[in-house]
Amino acid sequence: MIVAGNGSANGRSAAGADGCREGWVYVVVDPGPPAAVRRCAVAPTFSELLMQTGECAALGIDIPIGLPNLLPEGGRSCDRAARDMLKPDRHPSVFSAPPRGVLDARSYDEANELHRANAEAHQGMSRQAFGLLPRIAEVDDLMTPRLQRRVFEVHPELSFMELNGGIPLHYPKTSAAGLITRMRLLTEAGLTAGLEDAANRLGRTGLDDLLDATAAAWSAARILAGAAKSLPDHPEKDVRGLRMEIWR
Repeated sequence: MIVAGNGSANGRSAAGADGCREGWVYVVVDPGPPAAVRRCAVAPTFSELLMQTGECAALGIDIPIGLPNLLPEGGRSCDRAARDMLKPDRHPSVFSAPPRGVLDARSYDEANELHRANAEAHQGMSRQAFGLLPRIAEVDDLMTPRLQRRVFEVHPELSFMELNGGIPLHYPKTSAAGLITRMRLLTEAGLTAGLEDAANRLGRTGLDDLLDATAAAWSAARILAGAAKSLPDHPEKDVRGLRMEIWR
C-alpha cells in the first residue's frame, strides 16, 4: 500500500476539484489544525484549474489519470479495487476509465464502437463515462508523470468512506439523506463553513458537486500529511508512464 507525503502538511494548502457543467468546481483548504476552507470557485478548463490552484502542493481530481490501451474486464485494477471497497451500496459510482483510443470520438455511437474494439471483454461504453469524456481527454492531454507529483486521482466516495471511519456511505449524493450525511462528515472535519453560500453564489454548480470537491480536497490534504493510501498496492503505469491509481 503506497502512502504519499512526508508525514506533515507543514501548513501547505491543498485543493480538490470535481467536473461540473461550467468546467471544474474546486475548493482550496488549509490543512490546519484546524482545517479550514480558503476559497471555492469554478475554472472553465483543466489548464485554468492548474493555474488557479498553483499555490497548492496537492490537487485531488475526480477524473481518471492514466488510461489503458486495452481495457481489462472490469476496468483498471484501481477501479476494481475501489468498487470492492465501496460495496454494498456505493460501488456503482465508480465507472471504468475508458481505453485511450476512445478519446477522439465525436459521438456516443462512435465512442461505443471504439470502446468495444479496445476492451478485452468487448463491452460497450456507459453513457455516464461518455458524458465525462471531454474532461478525461483534457486531463490526459496535459498530464505527465512530473505533474502527477502534484495532481492525484481521487474518488469522493472513497474520501467520504474514510471520513466515515472506513464505512462506505449508504445514500447517493443527490438524495436529501446523502447530502445531509456528507455535510455532517465534512462539518466534523471543519470543512463546511461557507459552502452553502458558495453553492448559491456559484449558480448552477450543485451543492453535491461542491461537497465532492471538498472531500477531494480533504484527501489531497491527507496526501500532504502522509496519511493517504493508494489503490491498488502496486499501481500499474500506462504507456505514457502515468500511474493508474486512486487515492483515499
